[in-house]
Amino acid sequence: MAEYMDALSGITQEAPDDCDASFSPERRGIYAYLKVGAMHGVTIGFERRYGADGRIPGLARDGVVMRFVLPIGVGLADLAAGLGEGGSLAGLIERLLGGHLLTLAADHASGRLGADAEAARDRLLEEIAALGSAWHATAGRALALDLAA
Repeated sequence: MAEYMDALSGITQEAPDDCDASFSPERRGIYAYLKVGAMHGVTIGFERRYGADGRIPGLARDGVVMRFVLPIGVGLADLAAGLGEGGSLAGLIERLLGGHLLTLAADHASGRLGADAEAARDRLLEEIAALGSAWHATAGRALALDLAA
């Protein structure tokens, strides 16, 4: 089984704690994301929901990278347990990556999910939401996945 502990390299608890707690579409604060993609691997990143152009970044919008917003105050120990070998998140990420199908062209790339990967994505959203408070989980689910429909 895979493990994705490298995604936490260099991150301290202060980083996710300092992210924007508001999930209002008008807010342009910094959010913590678990980012997953067949070409890009698994990372934790801190970025704005929208780019300077006011749109979701292209790789996420086109399905090349999936972004899952992490709950405010998520404990790094809990996240590490989930990403480690045998962790609940690691197994779901493995399924997600296994069914992440990319179409690459010289001027554009796009991604889509097979049926098992879609089921893994939905379960991953639930697992991530469970890492945070109930109020955050409800708002986070709406913003967690920035894949184009």
